[in-house]
Amino acid sequence: VRNPKLRELPLAVTQKYLVVTCNYLARAAGVTKLMGIKDAKAKCPALVLVSGEDLTPYRQASKAIHGVLSRYGPAERLGMDETYVDVTQVDAGELAGGWASDWELGQPCAARYGRGVDWDLLLRVGSMVAAEARAALRSEAGYRSSAGIAPNKLLAKLVSGLHKPDDQTVIAP
Repeated sequence: VRNPKLRELPLAVTQKYLVVTCNYLARAAGVTKLMGIKDAKAKCPALVLVSGEDLTPYRQASKAIHGVLSRYGPAERLGMDETYVDVTQVDAGELAGGWASDWELGQPCAARYGRGVDWDLLLRVGSMVAAEARAALRSEAGYRSSAGIAPNKLLAKLVSGLHKPDDQTVIAP
């Protein structure tokens, strides 16, 4: 994001003598997280190295991402590049597309937890919210993102990486 010219090049962020993260082009060439810089350059001679010693730009990006996502529900930061958003209080009728039936309109999804959970509805709402949040994140902050939609945080985390770098995955209970 800071240097658009680097988007199409294999890139790694380094600290000391290690690659702490890398883009998908670098990963396709065999570069991995926590790989030594010498080994990474041997695997991918065209690899561009960016120092990650100063975390200020990454913290700023994390705050910008959190700011966008927190508009969609209570957001919990899980490290610098992960955020959990609880969408159980989203009003199904507020979502774009108008797919919610009349009985669903105006009711927070969590209101239906008392008498058996309508997982189909909850996961549809979660999927719609995730799609809207990911689109806002891309248009407002310039970041692609992946999302996991699931009945709980652990399952959401596990499935969020299945369709990287720019998609979402839903898993039913």
